[in-house]
Amino acid sequence: MAAPCRSISPNTRSCLQNRQGTSAISTISALRRMENGHTWAPRSLQEFLDAYRYQLATMVYASGLTHYHRMPVMRGLFKPLIRHLIKKMLHPDVWSYWYLTSQSGILLDPDLKELRRPWADPVVRENIMYSGHLLLMTSLYATLFDDDEFEKPGSLTFEWKPLFWGMGPETYAYDNRSLQQAIMKEMDRNGWVGVCCEPNLVFVACNQFPIIAMRLNDARDGT
Repeated sequence: MAAPCRSISPNTRSCLQNRQGTSAISTISALRRMENGHTWAPRSLQEFLDAYRYQLATMVYASGLTHYHRMPVMRGLFKPLIRHLIKKMLHPDVWSYWYLTSQSGILLDPDLKELRRPWADPVVRENIMYSGHLLLMTSLYATLFDDDEFEKPGSLTFEWKPLFWGMGPETYAYDNRSLQQAIMKEMDRNGWVGVCCEPNLVFVACNQFPIIAMRLNDARDGT
């Protein structure tokens, strides 16, 4: 005869949840150590929900929530983990898609008569689907660990240097606060409707991430 089912005690349930959380964090930790690559995505142009920026951002949010709510004493695990994920967010493989995307197209803008002149800087205009996540990732890091690493000038620097084309290397230097200013400028330019994700498209959900980051920055700055 089968043994009767027993309810799981609160202590056992908590232990199982912590083990599951630890396993997930171990997986994320292993992924961030992949210095020359990222998790696999079938769309090389970074156009859909499996894009590197979304994977990295979600890893940071999951890690931050786990640290704050489940493992607050594990600073030595979570701080370098989140820092490495932010650093990976600055890799050209993550953001260089924007040079092509910035040209727009008739799928997103049916009235377009010719492609726009492209630009490589991934945060100066539009592209909130990248810049908004980067802002929140760095604001979360500063809030959780009281560390101003990404608030220092040039701490978020993008290096654009294609090998076989272009007019030479370009560097776009930002930090958390100058990135926030760039996003605020775009919001103002659009009449506070929001910043475009893809050209000619504004998604409310995408604009929530930088707004949360600005709230964290206000709390940190006392503004």
